[in-house]
Amino acid sequence: YHLGNGWIITNAHVVIPKYVEIQVSQYFLWGVPIDRIVDIDYSVGNSLIGRAHGRLIWVDEEKDLALLWVDPKMTPILRDSNYSTSWTSSEYESLLHPGDAVATIVKVRDPDGSKSWHYEVRYGTIVSPKVILPKGCPPDFLPWFSPYDFTMDLTIYPGDSGSPVFAFIDGKPVIIGIARALAWYRDEITGEISTYSYATRIDIVHRKMLER
Repeated sequence: YHLGNGWIITNAHVVIPKYVEIQVSQYFLWGVPIDRIVDIDYSVGNSLIGRAHGRLIWVDEEKDLALLWVDPKMTPILRDSNYSTSWTSSEYESLLHPGDAVATIVKVRDPDGSKSWHYEVRYGTIVSPKVILPKGCPPDFLPWFSPYDFTMDLTIYPGDSGSPVFAFIDGKPVIIGIARALAWYRDEITGEISTYSYATRIDIVHRKMLER
């Protein structure tokens, strides 16, 4: 998602770079990314119209966030976001109360589940400012999440990773997170399916942008 001025935010698992491990000490290895260039395809409607080369500025696999930069002059189709971004810790915890409305912008799915180049808005609510697994879901899933994730009941499909998640302040959308995961459980007896989606907070992204 383009935040403005060439800054693009997505999930780390979408753009994980290649690494080389350096032996720093007897017991410590340092992973250094060796591939900092990421290809970004962009489109209008159903038409793929170009490819930009983004520079990977920062990546955090634990938080599943990545920050890229694309030269706006080389990618004239980019437009600055009309939406503000918000911290979601301390004073902004109020944006993550259970029942608060949230929305995300994702690609439209075809009947067979394939993604088109068109977009739609999906709505839901905050279930918890922390990770809560669907009813019956085994705790084995928990290690995959981080303390920066929050739980929603809006629909996220595989491939929707990197979509912006909005909360609302006085009716105005504010980006508070990036969609990253889905967990579901089907009760073998009743057949009931419980599903939750998850997004990671973008607090740290603001600091990384200020460092530039």
